[in-house]
Amino acid sequence: MRKNGFEAPLEPLQVLTWVLLLLIVGGFYSFIVPALARVWAIVAGLVYGVLASSTVLAGILACLKDPIDPNVRRFHQGETAAGSAADKTFCFLCQLHVNKGSRHCRYCDKCVDRFDHHCKWLNNCVGRSNYRYFVTLLVSTFFMTSIQLGISAWFAIMYHSDNAAFSDRVEGRYARLGGTGHIVLVYAFAVLVLPFLGLLAQLLGFHIMLISRNLTTYDYIVQEQRKERERKERRRILDKDKSGARHPLACCVSGERGGVDAAPAKSGQALVP
Repeated sequence: MRKNGFEAPLEPLQVLTWVLLLLIVGGFYSFIVPALARVWAIVAGLVYGVLASSTVLAGILACLKDPIDPNVRRFHQGETAAGSAADKTFCFLCQLHVNKGSRHCRYCDKCVDRFDHHCKWLNNCVGRSNYRYFVTLLVSTFFMTSIQLGISAWFAIMYHSDNAAFSDRVEGRYARLGGTGHIVLVYAFAVLVLPFLGLLAQLLGFHIMLISRNLTTYDYIVQEQRKERERKERRRILDKDKSGARHPLACCVSGERGGVDAAPAKSGQALVP
């Protein structure tokens, strides 16, 4: 049973994430900050540093925090289960009563309290106890990469609109690189950062939507799967009606006696969105 994201074996995507983070931060302080005017260099360096520190801290906490269901934790610690079994659901894999919002992760081999998803970038499940660190990680990384890409775009505009002035300023700090060599490196880091910014924007928007609806990623996937089954059933019934035969459950699906709902997912399933 995995206790945190730093336990072996490490996930390749997790290792890649930390390496890329160090590379991106190093690139910013090596090729972005020194090329700025003194005041802007101080401001950008401080703001970016706060965001980078928040990213690292949130990432470490999201990895270290064990989101295990409290009932499973008490069992392994030899403590008596708290609360009534009537308010819980039974996990056939853990062989224990767990909280109703808990789901069993086959990667971590445990029930996770308010299971959201298993994150391979963190090598850990995201649940009730570490979800806030996960969201903080998304927010801080999004703004950190936005700043880096925004300044890179500004450098590109300056280089192409006033090449001589930009090159003179840059060559004073990067004599060996020159203006052209510097802008090539800026472009290279921008190409590295851009896909991550797009992914982060999508993830952040998705989780803002989940928070506004009080849903987890798991809940959302189950909800969408249920809607898709209902759509397929409606299409099947309509196709059958067109052929002259009426399906006996048509009234239920069409809403005449209430909608047909999928059975809720049971705890104990090895589910990873």
